[in-house]
Amino acid sequence: MIDISIYAGNPYVKKATEEKIELAEPFFAAAYPLQEAGVDKVLSTFEMDPGHFSTQEKTYIAGRLHRMEDSSVKDTLPTDIDDCTVRIMATRTSVMEELVEEKLRGIGSRIREMTPPERKDICLMIHSLPKDPGGVFTTGHMLSLAGISRNSYYCYIGKDDYGLTVSARDALAEEAVRRAFEYKGYKKGVRMVYMLIPILTGRKIGMDRVRRIMRKYGMDCGVRKANSSRQAAAKRLAEYCKPNLLKRMFRLHRPNEVRITDVTYLKYGDDLEAYGSALMDPVTGVLVAFVVSNHNDLELAKETLRRSDSHPCMDGGTFHSDQGSVYLSPEFQEEVKKLGFQQSMSKRGNCWDNAPQESFFGHFKDECDYSGCKDLDELKAVIDGYSYYYNNERGLWDRKHMTPMQYEAYLLSLTDDEFAEYMACEEKEYINMKAEAAKKAKERFNTLGV
Repeated sequence: MIDISIYAGNPYVKKATEEKIELAEPFFAAAYPLQEAGVDKVLSTFEMDPGHFSTQEKTYIAGRLHRMEDSSVKDTLPTDIDDCTVRIMATRTSVMEELVEEKLRGIGSRIREMTPPERKDICLMIHSLPKDPGGVFTTGHMLSLAGISRNSYYCYIGKDDYGLTVSARDALAEEAVRRAFEYKGYKKGVRMVYMLIPILTGRKIGMDRVRRIMRKYGMDCGVRKANSSRQAAAKRLAEYCKPNLLKRMFRLHRPNEVRITDVTYLKYGDDLEAYGSALMDPVTGVLVAFVVSNHNDLELAKETLRRSDSHPCMDGGTFHSDQGSVYLSPEFQEEVKKLGFQQSMSKRGNCWDNAPQESFFGHFKDECDYSGCKDLDELKAVIDGYSYYYNNERGLWDRKHMTPMQYEAYLLSLTDDEFAEYMACEEKEYINMKAEAAKKAKERFNTLGV
């Protein structure tokens, strides 16, 4: 027999008879968060005697609570709030707090055995919890129960790849590396990808990691190879050869004081051939002109020279080239004089005397795939696109990672004292380069006799 008087006023009891206790619907919603405490504990929390329920009834209650989903739990309070309801809800809150603490202590007992990704999931779970209005379960209290330090917690939630395996971190970073690698379709090496990643994605990824990811996911930029098709032009008359005024002091000048030029061979389409003539400022790296023609002749050299007006060089500037026949031409040299240049030429057959221009051609052929162009106009369009990319978007490793246009603006913004300091640094680099070159020349002499 059941003493039904003890259930009078219990809002979670629908009907109480001497044979059976019938539960109200709000009971299941209110009891749902406590199901892990066991049916007897749940019934006691709601001021019901577990002995008044048969084993079959308890099994039904446990099963129904287990089958409930978070989305189905709506209102946990009865319509009328009386003293009994307040008392039960206070007890219910205490039991819930006990369950949460027990679960967090359980995590703390296993935390040392967990993998970093598992610990990261625990930290993200704690971070996602709403603020406890009662002020009991603060972040610090939960971390203490779970055995996680605050430093680890903030690293886990603040860094996407913190606590992940190397493979998992690489997988997260692959998208950023690939985006930089495939940007505009030009081929890029590790350094170029490294510099583009922060610009395109806002992320910073170490160079060693970029190199590992590129190797791991097959982002091969290709090996730079010597251009076997580059041939030295025939020497013109000795009286038209000009002295080497630069003497490899490419960067010991102000911007727009020097122009260097050269021609490269371009093979594209179905066995089509063309020539590209470039004009550069070796101080800033700015590509002033890149002219394409079917013929490597005087007209190509003169057109390149005329394009210098698009980015003027100061009067009395130096125009440097190799000893190609077009540059030895009296007609061409007359045009150089009209534009106010002093003409300078590399030593015969010495590509190092025009190294910045040769380096540009090497990068261009590595990075820009023009092989699929069907005619000269399409080739010109591709090269114009690369020229804009090179000047305005492609960073230069040895120029503070700036683009050529950015580096020119930077140098022009320097005060006289700042520029003097910059030139002192460049001169020091030049002296070191000469010393290293002399050392190598001596070693070559000792080994080869030349």
